[in-house]
Amino acid sequence: MRGTAILARNEITLTNTIKVPSGRAMAATYNGLLIIKVYAPSGTARRTERESFYTSELTCVLQAASHNVILGGDFNYVLHPVDTTGPFLTSRALMEIVRGLALADTWTQDTLRPNHTHYSPNGATRIDRIYTSHTLLERKTGTEIIPAAFTDRHAVVLRLRINDSDVRRGRTGGR
Repeated sequence: MRGTAILARNEITLTNTIKVPSGRAMAATYNGLLIIKVYAPSGTARRTERESFYTSELTCVLQAASHNVILGGDFNYVLHPVDTTGPFLTSRALMEIVRGLALADTWTQDTLRPNHTHYSPNGATRIDRIYTSHTLLERKTGTEIIPAAFTDRHAVVLRLRINDSDVRRGRTGGR
C-alpha cells in the first residue's frame, strides 16, 4: 500500500491540503509555508513511472509553491553520488524540480561518516531527504537520520525555528 501523511501538533492548523489521486504526494500550508510530502515509485523496472510521477503528478502540488517550501519524503532516487554506495541512479525530472524551486538539501553529509536511509543487498542510499527554500534553511536548528522500527527506512527529521504568533506560550494581555 502506498501513501503519504503530514502530521502536526494539535496547536498547528494545516490548510489547503492537496492530495494526488495515486496517494504518492500531498501538500498542506501552515502560516505561509508549503509542506510537500512524496513517496515516489520504486524499483528499477518502474523508472518510467517514477519519472512520470515527477513530471506530472508532483507538479499538481507544486503549483502552490511559494518562497517557503519544504519538500520531503522517499524520492527513490539520489541526486549526488555521495548518497549511494551502489549504482548511481538519478532523475533529471527531480533535479529540475529541486533546481527550479531553488531548494537546498537540509542534510549536511559528513564524507568520512556517510549516513544512509535505506539499505539493500545492492548498497546503501540516502533516498529519503528533506529539501527547503534557502530562506527556511537559515532557520534550521538540526537535521538527523534516526532508525524507525515501523519501516525498512530510517526517518529523516528536520527541526526549524518557526516564529508564529498563533502558537503562544504563557499568558498574554494587559492589566
